[in-house]
Amino acid sequence: MSHHSAALLHGLPIPWHLPGWVALTTNGSTRTATPRTLLRLEPAGLPQADIDHISGLTVTSVDRTVVDCLRELPLPDAVAIGDAALRAHRVSPASLELMRTQQRGWPFITNADRALPILDGRRENWFESWSFARLWQLGIEPPEPQVTVYDLHGRFLGRVDGLWLDEGVVAEADGSGKYLGQFDPDGASGEAAARVVLAEKVREDRIRDCGLEFVRWDVEDMSRDPQTVAERVERARQRGDFGRFNGHLRPSPLPLVALKPPNRAT
Repeated sequence: MSHHSAALLHGLPIPWHLPGWVALTTNGSTRTATPRTLLRLEPAGLPQADIDHISGLTVTSVDRTVVDCLRELPLPDAVAIGDAALRAHRVSPASLELMRTQQRGWPFITNADRALPILDGRRENWFESWSFARLWQLGIEPPEPQVTVYDLHGRFLGRVDGLWLDEGVVAEADGSGKYLGQFDPDGASGEAAARVVLAEKVREDRIRDCGLEFVRWDVEDMSRDPQTVAERVERARQRGDFGRFNGHLRPSPLPLVALKPPNRAT
């Protein structure tokens, strides 16, 4: 099992639009599955180092799986998978670069070259990764992820999903569960949801008081009309002015990967 099927077995994020087939790779045949079947068989090299075993199933290794997904999945889905593997320390910059080099000349390898520079293991969940990669496709550079904000006196105000530092604009990619009380220790309820919404409003107001601008979106926004989200981001960045910021910032530690693939023959 390989590609998105191996990613699922490795516990990596599910693609937003999950392909309707099981992805298989073999080095023992040049035969491929016919269209509209439940299996897609891809002939490719399978050195022993690229093979793993999970619950009695033979799967591609995490490094191989990530680069296969970078080649063949839509870029936002692939970035979410790559970020998750980096965040969990399941892969490293060196291992991804080596795997990409080993796949020189393989189908769609230039897709991997486009995705590798925007992988960042500091992002905390699949939706942050998916959103920032989708905005990148629309011409917006990803913000600095997971920045901690303090006020002028050093009091903690919050850690934001992303921050465009030059303009002083906070990016918040919100899953619906955050506002439905699903993460309350006592379970989801109207009271739990109200507490979350109120706390988020207070947090945002305090950060705004320090001079930062805000733009936020949710899953529905991104799935329905990502272009409109991109336009809102651009308007927020036009309104923003980092010169107004009167607090302190602490970026997260350097990302696990910030690859800029060298020029190479594909």
